[in-house]
Amino acid sequence: AVPYTEASNLLSFRVSLGLFDRAIAEGTLHLDNKQATALRNEIKTGMCSIHLSNTTGKLERMVTLVAARIRHRDREDFFLTRVGQRTNEGRITGVCLLPGAKLMTGE
Repeated sequence: AVPYTEASNLLSFRVSLGLFDRAIAEGTLHLDNKQATALRNEIKTGMCSIHLSNTTGKLERMVTLVAARIRHRDREDFFLTRVGQRTNEGRITGVCLLPGAKLMTGE
């Protein structure tokens, strides 16, 4: 293990693409053309990596996420959260999430 490093930062995108291509060719990864193209683009742009799981031997997609805890300067117990989101149908549903994002390789 490398301290303060995600496994996805250690894997070359070429290794991930090789694993992806082999799984598609061998028929162990079942994706339609649209899904395969989207995943290939995510790998190429560094949004995710693919590796073989040590426990199952199956492919796993890894993404690096970051969550920010933004606090009020005068009140430590007040911090920013998302408490709802709009669905595709226009309804509001309740959630409780810190602000965050996917990180790309090198960020």
